Amino acid sequence: AFLMDEPLSNLDARLRLTMRGEIKRLCQRLSATTIYVTHDQVEALTMADLVAVMHGGELQQMAPPIDIYDRPANRFVATFVGNPPMNILPAALGEQGVMVGSKIVPLERTRLTACRLAEVVEIGLRPEDCSAAQPGEPGALPGEIYVVEPMGNETLVNVRLEGGNVSVRAGRDFRGAVGESIGVAFDPANACFFNAVGLTAVHRVNSNGREK
Repeated sequence: AFLMDEPLSNLDARLRLTMRGEIKRLCQRLSATTIYVTHDQVEALTMADLVAVMHGGELQQMAPPIDIYDRPANRFVATFVGNPPMNILPAALGEQGVMVGSKIVPLERTRLTACRLAEVVEIGLRPEDCSAAQPGEPGALPGEIYVVEPMGNETLVNVRLEGGNVSVRAGRDFRGAVGESIGVAFDPANACFFNAVGLTAVHRVNSNGREK
């Protein structure tokens, strides 16, 4: 077995990328059990079969990388894993869905019931599950462009909403400017919901209509 404690932390970005692949390939070829300690979530998600997320000396969640990303156990894991991290907004329960800012987000009946039973207080959305929409578009949350970050293959847009700021992954051809009005649209099935103590009460739904 091998124990590696942040072996790539002092390397430049390009060499770190190369060595990450080489270490993973070596461990797979040797079929060696390896405990790899890192603060770099990209290293953890790309190299591990199982990821253990620690916080304050306590284990928050241990699961395969895809489950850590799609099914975070709590608010800490949701906002720690992902770059940009999951957007978190206050949410209030309503008759047909949850209220986010001044908008009602409709939910399928079983999910709404689960939210009521868990007394959810926050909604979580990954930036890639949000999209830029026209101001006033039905169902979209109204906001104002706060920061625009062209990344080459995509554009990260930070939007100021009633309940806080959210990050949106937009296309490389996004042309909005800081200060302009914008809508943020999303599929409610992609949302996670958190209760008052920060535990994930309701997970996102997969293509089969079941929680991921």
